[in-house]
Amino acid sequence: MFCQHCGKEFKINEAKIKKLNANIDDAYVVNDKVDKAYVCSRCNHIVKTHLDKNDLKELSQASHAEIHRAKNKFSTGMVALMVGFILSCISFLFLSMAFKATNNYKLVIGIEFYVFVALITIGCCLLVFGTIYVVLGVKRTKKYQNLIKDIQNDTFVQ
Repeated sequence: MFCQHCGKEFKINEAKIKKLNANIDDAYVVNDKVDKAYVCSRCNHIVKTHLDKNDLKELSQASHAEIHRAKNKFSTGMVALMVGFILSCISFLFLSMAFKATNNYKLVIGIEFYVFVALITIGCCLLVFGTIYVVLGVKRTKKYQNLIKDIQNDTFVQ
């Protein structure tokens, strides 16, 4: 299920809800004439199971907004990947400077080595952060593009 107002996806387990409500109130009865409705945890709007034309239009707008957010996340991840790659390359230059000719080309633990450690640490963190954001952005973009295709082809069922 998707919230038609903000586009958040829900994975609702009907059996679990029925079991929880049965424990709270023994008079819980499911009526087929009443549409099932839930409250969105992000925007506090009612999420319905049967959507009319205006709700589908609102869901399409929310999906476009989610695609825009996903592309921003992808862009942020790509920037982090590039900066992390550059910092990692620069760190290896400092590592090569840590091998001193005066010490018969052996590693000297000095300022160059500490700069290498700092830059490689920051670079690796940015590479991991960027990879996660790129993957999340691609997945979210694909999910909401498929949702928009389903809405346009009238094959979307909530």
